[in-house]
Amino acid sequence: MIYPKIKPTITPFKDKKKWHLFDPSWNAPHSIIVFDEKYKQYEKLDNTWFLCGVRNGHVRLIHNDRMTIVESIAKWKVVEHLFIVCPNSCK
Repeated sequence: MIYPKIKPTITPFKDKKKWHLFDPSWNAPHSIIVFDEKYKQYEKLDNTWFLCGVRNGHVRLIHNDRMTIVESIAKWKVVEHLFIVCPNSCK
């Protein structure tokens, strides 16, 4: 499966009103930077989420536990999860 990058201005899907669901790419984690009020309880979880759907400026996410789902959140509130490796000198 080709991982769909989130673009701020264009979407690869023609019908923007329908959800376009797909299998999550488990090797491409994302993080939520702003939690909506209805998803505040998920702030205590590890902030590792995977895209599993897109629609008209919103995304659907599944958590790393593979059970918790954010049904819809604005895509600007989600960023690609960055992996930063600290060399031995900063430990």
